[in-house]
Amino acid sequence: MAATQIPIWLPLFRDLFSDLEISKPRFNYRETLEQMENLPELLGGTILDKQMASCCIGAFWLKADFFDEAHRLFQEIHTPTGSLWHGISHRREGDHANASYWFSRCRNHPATKAIRSIQTDNTALNLAGTENANGPWDYDIFNRLVENRIKEGGSHAELRNLEENEWRQTILWTLQKALGKTPMIS
Repeated sequence: MAATQIPIWLPLFRDLFSDLEISKPRFNYRETLEQMENLPELLGGTILDKQMASCCIGAFWLKADFFDEAHRLFQEIHTPTGSLWHGISHRREGDHANASYWFSRCRNHPATKAIRSIQTDNTALNLAGTENANGPWDYDIFNRLVENRIKEGGSHAELRNLEENEWRQTILWTLQKALGKTPMIS
């Protein structure tokens, strides 16, 4: 892929989550997602790690609110990154206990450092009572915060922003591992 070519997934990358949990699938992305699944090179070039590429494709299915398609891929990836995405998918599904289980399988995942390093507003995590508010991102603490906030009702805007940031930084980290380079998204 030439450096000036826009990645096929960029519109979906830029599209925001509509809520903290899965909503209606966004069928306008289905064809693009099917193309990426059939030809993983559409992620941005030569695939160096097929499991990471599968995680990326599953993450894009998840971003478009296709839980079943994403989950099918994550179930087949028996790595810490597969567990991480599996946990994110269950959190988006609303199955927070299952998400917590998967997050426990990938503690100290290297992607946590990338997320916290660009996180500028730690208010939500501070509200969660974490002693690790200035340390690496903790997917499971965020999972519990989302679960509690959903039970309470009210606005989820702040958490949606954090979730969007978490997803974007995690997909960029995963794409870098799949392709051996950080994709151009400008």
